[in-house]
Amino acid sequence: MDWNRRSIVAALGALAPSAVAWAEPAPETGVNLKTGRDDQERMTIPVRIGNVEGYDFVVDTGADRSVLASDVAAALGLPAGRKVLIHGITGQEVTATVRCPALKVGEVTLPPQELPVIDRPRLGADGLLGMDVLQNRRLTLDFRQRRLDIRAASGASPARLDPRWVIVPTDGVHGHLTIISARVGTIAATAFVDSGASMTIANPALAQAMRSRRRWQSSAPQVTLAGVTDHAVTGEGRIIPQLRLGTMSFSHVPVVVCDLHLFRQWRLDDRPAILLGVDVLRMFAKVELDYGRRRLLFRAGQAPPPLMA
Repeated sequence: MDWNRRSIVAALGALAPSAVAWAEPAPETGVNLKTGRDDQERMTIPVRIGNVEGYDFVVDTGADRSVLASDVAAALGLPAGRKVLIHGITGQEVTATVRCPALKVGEVTLPPQELPVIDRPRLGADGLLGMDVLQNRRLTLDFRQRRLDIRAASGASPARLDPRWVIVPTDGVHGHLTIISARVGTIAATAFVDSGASMTIANPALAQAMRSRRRWQSSAPQVTLAGVTDHAVTGEGRIIPQLRLGTMSFSHVPVVVCDLHLFRQWRLDDRPAILLGVDVLRMFAKVELDYGRRRLLFRAGQAPPPLMA
């Protein structure tokens, strides 16, 4: 894949918030929904707000809390709530909330509560569906059939019946999946999945390790990242020659190297770390995130994904 400033900017968009929040567990009832895509290629699903249908929310495994677009809240006339501090991928800020009625995704319901509101240009959708709905669940992203399946974590996994599934053990950190066995070349790294991020991002500690091994020497195009908060940061476009997740190996993976607030918030700024965005996830027919069993599963389709070695 050719890598230049234009391709980097085209691949990037508004990235997902990781908000300080309380969480209500989703019920045990499963749901299988037809999905869509937003203009950043992120997976979206239909959500009902109270009794009003027709809203498309981005499925965001990197957000602790579901979020509404400010114009949606205004159109529904939702009353104001208290202000809260949210932590976005590029920074933190105090933002308004609204008292939102129940959010319903198929048969899965998030009870009424105060939710942060973000301007649509930053959010890129009607809302984000976060870990307050997805926690302790088994989430299957079916990219080939464009479907989302949310089940109780205690249910049987399809990997038991289908040898095409590859299991990668994980460790839950801050409600997110952290892949234990990630390696970038010979460098051990902490990796986590964020389905609300359109692009894969590496931290400066990983970049320094790559430079010390003389893997990255030349100059790189500069990229500006803007998240849901009013902060922008500058990074550089790079290519990772090899990325390993468990037994799987990827070659020539485009990343943006950036000193994100997100890495510092999760105390991942002093060791190599990488955020895996939807650009990597879409290489597979299906990706399953089992938060109850703390594991991540990948399944290829009829042929290996394009960047899989």
